[in-house]
Amino acid sequence: TILINPEIEEQLDEALAQCESQLDEFTSGGSGWAMFKVLRIDVETAVYKPFGGASYIPTPDFIPKGSVVNIRNEDNRCFQYAVLASLFPPTTPSGKNNISRPGVYKEHMDKVNLDGITYPVTESYYKKFEKQNPTLALNVFGIDRKTYYPIHISNHIDRIHVDLLIIQADLPEGEVNQHYL
Repeated sequence: TILINPEIEEQLDEALAQCESQLDEFTSGGSGWAMFKVLRIDVETAVYKPFGGASYIPTPDFIPKGSVVNIRNEDNRCFQYAVLASLFPPTTPSGKNNISRPGVYKEHMDKVNLDGITYPVTESYYKKFEKQNPTLALNVFGIDRKTYYPIHISNHIDRIHVDLLIIQADLPEGEVNQHYL
């Protein structure tokens, strides 16, 4: 399964190496056979709509008040804002929390490496995010009414853990908007 373009070449190289290995194993076993040419390669594709956060969705009533930080963003950067809210909880000079405004995170935008990660961020980028940010471990959960379920749990126990929740809202024409908290 290939989820993002940069994986295509890597996966094709891996598939070719596997074919060559199986062919070598078969012919070295004394079959007397030799490969002359490849007649056909089948590639199957399908539309994949992964989880991916976009713009603001109000926190559902079934999520306890104060248990999550929900950034009121109008761009597709809710993943970045949610990570920054976890790492850099903001306060105003008067000491009042301003945690739901995207502007309070602007000074920290370059403190996580999101190179090559496109918005809205989908689960295909979670491991890349962890690789590019070697001090962070990412855990992402979904929720269906009051049942939380894991979408991605990091293998890195010795890092700073960032726990995100992704929620969704149905839009007209069957589309879905998703948002990280």
